[in-house]
Amino acid sequence: MFSKICILIWFGKVYVCGTSAELSGLPNTKNGSTFHCPSFETVRLHWQDFHPFTHYNSSSKSLEGDLSRYMNTALNACCPRLRIYDEKINITSSCEMEILIRRNHDKNPVIHFPIFSNKGETEQLQRRFVALFHSPGPAVLKFGHGSDPFSNRFLYLLKNVWALVLISFLHALLAGIIIWALEHRTNSAQFPSSSFRGIGQGVWWAFVTMTTVGYGDKAPQSSLARTFAILWMLEGTVLTTVFSARLTADLTAGEIGYDLNLLGKRVGVPLGMETFLIKEFNFGADFEELEDFHELIDSHKYSSLEYLLFFDYDMASDLIKKRRINDLKIEKNIAHEFSVGMSLTGDFGTKEDESFLACWRREIVDDYEIEKATRRHARKAKKKEQASTKQPLDSSTWVIIISVLFVVLGMTAAIVRQYRWLKAQNMVAGRVDSS
Repeated sequence: MFSKICILIWFGKVYVCGTSAELSGLPNTKNGSTFHCPSFETVRLHWQDFHPFTHYNSSSKSLEGDLSRYMNTALNACCPRLRIYDEKINITSSCEMEILIRRNHDKNPVIHFPIFSNKGETEQLQRRFVALFHSPGPAVLKFGHGSDPFSNRFLYLLKNVWALVLISFLHALLAGIIIWALEHRTNSAQFPSSSFRGIGQGVWWAFVTMTTVGYGDKAPQSSLARTFAILWMLEGTVLTTVFSARLTADLTAGEIGYDLNLLGKRVGVPLGMETFLIKEFNFGADFEELEDFHELIDSHKYSSLEYLLFFDYDMASDLIKKRRINDLKIEKNIAHEFSVGMSLTGDFGTKEDESFLACWRREIVDDYEIEKATRRHARKAKKKEQASTKQPLDSSTWVIIISVLFVVLGMTAAIVRQYRWLKAQNMVAGRVDSS
């Protein structure tokens, strides 16, 4: 059984369909050109929630969404007399969707939406596939569940560089012990004979040398110690370079999305998408198909999920911004182009049918791409406007700021040094008086 709801566009308005006799008087021309009407007068649309293209309005009990608008506009352009009956099918997984399509051998034309396919494919489930909406790749959204993004990023960086930090520290400790052992007998002024204080000074020298700071407060005197110092300079430079390169790479990965491992993770996906993901991606994730994808997000009933897979970056970004979801962020964009469209069952074999489908698809895709281009243009205009309102500091302002900071720091250092000198003078005077 399917719904009695019917969509008919005439002069840009939606009407409940009448009988065939009432429609028989419609002209088959538009502005002097022929409409692309198919051989059939009615078609059924089997659909599932796939926001923002299709979703069910519980108040009006009807199909709503972008696809509904696009189809209505396309019907008005291609064949106003065609009647479309839509039916929200009662399934809970993409497997049930596949079974439903494969078992449909009815000759009456039926359209199934959404169906997922790789870019350029014209067949899915051994049925004709009409691609409508293109995606450069799905976006992976991660739930924060109230955690601090900064602390998460810090833990991620720490996890990746801790081994290099430990190696650098142990090597510096070893170098400090060696330089103390080589110097403490002949250069006790800089490397005291006391093992605790001497090794501490040696480790300080090792870190200063490794990071190429070179304060000059400690310097080996003997030939053997200087030879070791040269070797340590070379090794320290390598360690510092490797550490800096790894840290930079991880920070950059944090901006554009680092390697994501979904193996064994609970990932929420729109209903109907799991079969495509399993066939085309090797994630090894525990997918959970969500019938009310957006209602689930709005009601925050996702405590058992770790990630969401969304149509593309732009839609995911709009979702987060419009709904102001603080604990959901885009983790990574996956470079795998795919399309969302319709699977056709039944008899669509005549030239009239082909002409109608080509016209219908062209009108739907045009409307979709025009809206996307309009949104992109609006975002760019907004960013340009925001950038124009921000007045960056010019070079002269930066020079003044840096100069003031330099003077303040220099005066502070001078005052501290003068205070210490006066304190030392008073202590010397006090000793003289006591004697």
